[in-house]
Amino acid sequence: MSKDEDDLAEARERFKRGQKYQSEANMHFMDDLKFAEGDAYNHYQWPSEYRTNRELEDEPCLTINKTRQHNLQIINDSRQNKPGIGVRAVGNDATFNAAQMIAGIIRYIEYNSNAQTVYDYATSFQVKGGIGYIRLTTDYIDDTSFDQDIFIKPVLNPLTVCMDPEAKELDKSDMNWCFLFENQTREEFDRQRPDLKDAGLGGQSSLGADEMDSWYTDVTVRKAEYFRVVFEDDELIAYVNKKGKTTDMIPLSLIPKQIRSEILADPETRRRPIRRRKVECLYIIGQKIIERKEWAGSKIPIVPVIGEEIVIEGRLDRKGHTRALLDPQRMYNYWSSAAVLYGALQTKTPWVGAAQAIEGLENYWNTANRINHAILPYNAYNDDGQPLPPPQRTEPPTPAPVALAGMQTASTEMMLVSGQYEAGMGAQGNERSAKAIDKRQRQGENATYHYIDNLAIAIRSLGKQILELIPKIFDSERIISIMAEDGTTLAVKIDPSLAQAYKLEAAENAEDAVRILNPKVGRYEVQIDVGPAFGTKREEAFNAFTLILTQAPHLVPIIGDILFKAGDFPMANEAAERLRRLVPKEALGIGPSQNEQALMGQIEQLKAVLGEMLNELAKNEVELKNKAQEIGVKDYAAHTERLKVVGDHTQGIFKIREIVEELANAIIKEQNVAKETGKPVQKKPVMNLIPSLAGAAGNA
Repeated sequence: MSKDEDDLAEARERFKRGQKYQSEANMHFMDDLKFAEGDAYNHYQWPSEYRTNRELEDEPCLTINKTRQHNLQIINDSRQNKPGIGVRAVGNDATFNAAQMIAGIIRYIEYNSNAQTVYDYATSFQVKGGIGYIRLTTDYIDDTSFDQDIFIKPVLNPLTVCMDPEAKELDKSDMNWCFLFENQTREEFDRQRPDLKDAGLGGQSSLGADEMDSWYTDVTVRKAEYFRVVFEDDELIAYVNKKGKTTDMIPLSLIPKQIRSEILADPETRRRPIRRRKVECLYIIGQKIIERKEWAGSKIPIVPVIGEEIVIEGRLDRKGHTRALLDPQRMYNYWSSAAVLYGALQTKTPWVGAAQAIEGLENYWNTANRINHAILPYNAYNDDGQPLPPPQRTEPPTPAPVALAGMQTASTEMMLVSGQYEAGMGAQGNERSAKAIDKRQRQGENATYHYIDNLAIAIRSLGKQILELIPKIFDSERIISIMAEDGTTLAVKIDPSLAQAYKLEAAENAEDAVRILNPKVGRYEVQIDVGPAFGTKREEAFNAFTLILTQAPHLVPIIGDILFKAGDFPMANEAAERLRRLVPKEALGIGPSQNEQALMGQIEQLKAVLGEMLNELAKNEVELKNKAQEIGVKDYAAHTERLKVVGDHTQGIFKIREIVEELANAIIKEQNVAKETGKPVQKKPVMNLIPSLAGAAGNA
């Protein structure tokens, strides 16, 4: 057989096996879904044979659908506590800011896809019938661009999905194949795809007629997207990126051939064998493969939202919240119908009396059930003068005690099997405080929390696939508007050539700063936060701030703008902007901190002290200058006097000089004589000069 026939044979065999495995679960899904949507027109909550018999006997078949409210309690709770997809940086140069930007891209994808409605749609099927589905697709932004986006789409009919029975994970992320199919009339198909009208979609083939009949008949055509996982032998390469000085890991088959030899020749490159997952999508119409594509991710982009799933003796069963309510709801409908029938079969409450008592007064008694007469006259005596008893009413119709008791029992059993009691569904109870009421409601939500948890598991699996797709789909330079948690938008530039994961280019105006993201750098993980939606959180914040400001009005200039920002009424943002202009800069984090203010106070004190010291120093400097001038004058006078004295005694100084010179010559002469004669030095000539020297020095 050709490759197409091989693949068609594989597809038919898998489809047949999958449909057989989930056929019973599909049947129960449809029964439960119809029961959950039962009403007075479709009578889905009554078995058809039983309803036919009652209608033939003119007996009522009432549908009092309490199951719907039990289901809506879970569905609407999930709307208020929608799981949110968060992103966390875990390594390979990933950063917190980059993770926040990627989380914003996921919110951007959800907003573009109207994902909240898709989640609600899947949850509705999950609760009512046991399973719903969410799928991912990629497509061009519009007809004027080559850029693609990721889209989250609903699966409008869960019975059009056929999954791999061998998938074991709770989110079925390990399935190796899956079909998303649709049966369409030949007439409608030919109208939508006239290009394939004569494409040979039917006819005999080597697969055999029995396997082909259901795919292409005289009446219908089956269209299917057949996703399958193909494993390829490959090598994981870890090499040093010379440009960014980082270690990149990539399968060998994805490395361009022109640089492959250079990378493999690098001694720092590491390699190991792997089996790489690749997802293929075959578009099958009738007996022909129309198109083949390779999906960008490594997982099949169909995510189930499961209520409860169990396999007993090889038989698959999926159930939602409706399943446990089937019999109690039927009981309630039966006893309600029986109570109505019991009352309808009883007579009206008539007046009973002798004919002679109302003879001639029939006009009053015939209208007594329609007109509120002031009196009802009657004939008190007969023709013989004998007294007649007044007409009396008979006992009114009584309700059927057994039917009312049965209705009460059925209601109680519905609460028992669902875990949702009247107080938890909003009925008045003994609780008075908000905390007590919330606690009672939370008890009912705990009984059904596994539906919310399974939805969170599905959205987490969806988030993982989106996280894997982002670097592959957002692979060219462009600017997108991502969405923050509070709904505000930020412009982010996608730049796959950026060396790091995230970069902020500052501008003169902080609002004009450019955020640049390279989604290919770093490793990230998805985290799910199950809780109130941001709108609910904002309402709670508004109530909390209102209470705080009521008790502490002096805080209005500090946090009043936040109160109005959380408000959800016209002109709240304008009020917030006006109040924000009054907030001190230090409260906004753009002014000095308390420590900085304390330091600035100390600096001002030091400035004051320094000023005083400078003033004092200036005064002292003036005084010193004046004193210096006085000293200069005195010094000048003293110097003049000294010069006078020196002038008077100059002669004495010269006399001292002559005596010293004479004394020195005498000493030298006596020493020479002593050397020549060998006699001791004679001191007398020298000593005779001392008194003369002393006198001259004293005069000087």
